[in-house]
Amino acid sequence: MTHFECSIKRLTVVSWLVVCWSMNVSAESQFFKTGEQRHGADVYQLGEPARAGAIVLDANNGFFDRGVFIADGRRPAPSDSEKALIHAHFTHLVAAEKESLGTAHWYLWIPKAGDVDLVAHWKVPPSDHGVQWEVRLDNDVRKVVAGTSSETTPQKWDLKFSVKQPGRHTISIRKLTDRIAKGTEIHGIRLTGRAIVDASLLRARWRPAAIHTQYSASTCPQTKMWVFESQNISDYGSYSPITTPFGYFGGSFDADRTANGGMNFSMWAARSGAKSAPPLHQMPHLLATGNPQAEFGGFGHEGSGVKIRNWEPLNHHPRSIIQALRMDIDENSRLYSGYVFDDRDNRWVLYAVGRKPNKVTGDRKTGPQDPDWLRMSSFCEIPGPAERERTGDRPRVIRRRGWAYNADRQWHPVDHQTTRSPGTPSNRYIAAAEDGWFVMSTGGMEMFDQKTIEVKQPAPGGLPPYLQSDIAAKLFEYPAEFGKHSAEHIAQTSAQVNYELLDVGENATAVLYYGPQDCLSFVPRDDFHATERKGVIDKVYSMDRVWPAWTKSTPVEKGVNNFTLINLKPDTEYFYRLFVTNNAGKIWSFDAGKFQTKRE
Repeated sequence: MTHFECSIKRLTVVSWLVVCWSMNVSAESQFFKTGEQRHGADVYQLGEPARAGAIVLDANNGFFDRGVFIADGRRPAPSDSEKALIHAHFTHLVAAEKESLGTAHWYLWIPKAGDVDLVAHWKVPPSDHGVQWEVRLDNDVRKVVAGTSSETTPQKWDLKFSVKQPGRHTISIRKLTDRIAKGTEIHGIRLTGRAIVDASLLRARWRPAAIHTQYSASTCPQTKMWVFESQNISDYGSYSPITTPFGYFGGSFDADRTANGGMNFSMWAARSGAKSAPPLHQMPHLLATGNPQAEFGGFGHEGSGVKIRNWEPLNHHPRSIIQALRMDIDENSRLYSGYVFDDRDNRWVLYAVGRKPNKVTGDRKTGPQDPDWLRMSSFCEIPGPAERERTGDRPRVIRRRGWAYNADRQWHPVDHQTTRSPGTPSNRYIAAAEDGWFVMSTGGMEMFDQKTIEVKQPAPGGLPPYLQSDIAAKLFEYPAEFGKHSAEHIAQTSAQVNYELLDVGENATAVLYYGPQDCLSFVPRDDFHATERKGVIDKVYSMDRVWPAWTKSTPVEKGVNNFTLINLKPDTEYFYRLFVTNNAGKIWSFDAGKFQTKRE
């Protein structure tokens, strides 16, 4: 073959790849009924029809197990319809791990039996020559060896599969050899044959779109405290917290259906892209936690705010995440107290207490930002960038039950769940389960034309153990209880502050913080966590916003405790707050005191 003939052949192969990829990404996907019904709705699939008797599988129209592959060669999505399925496009996949137990996979809807011919266009460098791979159509497995090639040269595999039953089928690839093979680029897999002529490539969003649900109790329409128990009843991990007026409160589930270990009590202060932190007196802030080793930290990704760090209250990985949130209201703010149930010793543990000031514009109070009761809502999502997270084909199913509590001191079962109507078939749905449980689900290849976007559930029989009166009493307790405080013996450069402690706990110590402004619960910090280095958290903890002075940590007892302040400035207004640490956690006094030193 002459050089000219080789060039023409190479150009023909390149053109074929470009045309096939272009046909796939520009083809309009269509919903079609499968003839099944589930969750009271017709089941659909979203299919992209074969073009010119071929389907090309690439880095954008399939899925892969997390950590096994990475998409590379980022480029813009070619159309709005493609952008809705995967917001960025990529030229190829690469193997991401030394040992790949998972797969990259694509789904097909094949209406007629027949043969499937498979041609792989992979770029394989000499270093990856000889790496073994597995190519599978459903249960028909072929082991192949990668040969050195460019993306325009097909691998020398003659793979032919036979489809005997119409319906949904899966094509997958998996690396077998214990070699890194990071140089191998998977650019395209072309499918042809009689079974492919009328087939469709099945599509779903690259990771599941979050599903949002709302809950209510018909006998308690406005609650000041709720309790929810949540479980993962699918074999894939997800994040499903309860949404709150201040942010999120909840945890994640792993693929083994157990709690990941940590909890998230995120109080949002500034949106993503904000250039400055809110004024100090408008900052949400943490006031207490039930672990003396936990940190009052922050976060700066997807917005900025404060959260508890360095504590995983569910690191024994229970099947249920059981949590409670109580709201108390005063003239200028809302106080939120979050608790987690520890099933090992059958007790509620305080996770975090946070305060959110009411919305203020200038010096004029415009009213509370939130209602005088707690809305009950949740979402389920799977975070991750498109190049690494590609599990939109995996359904995430959360079941949940809850109770509301109000001034009548009774627990009212949550008996109503609603969600937003997507308007078109979607792989999100809600349903009523058994004995007071509700289900919310997102992800998977099946689409549901669910007309009903609300479900009701009869009240379960009786209360669970964690709501029995002697156990639920812990939902109103803090690590310590403060009484009155005052300043006396005020001089030009010194003063004495007195704090009454009504309940001090075991092994209690305290530090009195003071300065020329009320710095809430913000103190100087030496370092920040990775996500705190983003956003405006560094501005939240700037030196003009943290307590400049404090006393030594000293033991405290129940009753009145005295703290002597020296080296003060004459004729200066000072604010102060007490911070107590004991075996049950640590807590700030919920309000600040102040005094004025005398003139010279």
